[in-house]
Amino acid sequence: MVRRRSWLFWAFIAVALAGTVIYLPAELARRATAADEPVSFLARPAEGWRFLLAVAENGNAAAGSPSQARTLALRAFDDGTVRPAAVELFWLPDRHVRLSTMQGRRDLTTNSRLVWNVTGRVGASNRLVSVGLIDFASGKVIYDGRLAER
Repeated sequence: MVRRRSWLFWAFIAVALAGTVIYLPAELARRATAADEPVSFLARPAEGWRFLLAVAENGNAAAGSPSQARTLALRAFDDGTVRPAAVELFWLPDRHVRLSTMQGRRDLTTNSRLVWNVTGRVGASNRLVSVGLIDFASGKVIYDGRLAER
């Protein structure tokens, strides 16, 4: 004889499935982006879905991986004065980010929602600052801290 499952079992399965559908994309997005990402994916799980869809839309992006972005960052910013140290992906749903740059704290607006934040050291300083932003899809430099006004 086959024993039927109780309603509590099915309720648990439904809650677990709903939690997975809602929070798995948020967790994937959180892991793929920078630690100081402007969006809290776990607090706003719908942004995780939007992030995954944006990445999928840019499947053949010029800067679609950390290694591609790092190569572009070294080519664009490593000039002896600026030494790029890392690239981190940002999801900017409102196309706005506040960063610690070579000029101090700055509010930057971009045309892109997916950007690589290039951090590095300037001159003899060991302090890491944002030296530039690279567009995820095109691989183009969209902000260069060396050219920004003080």
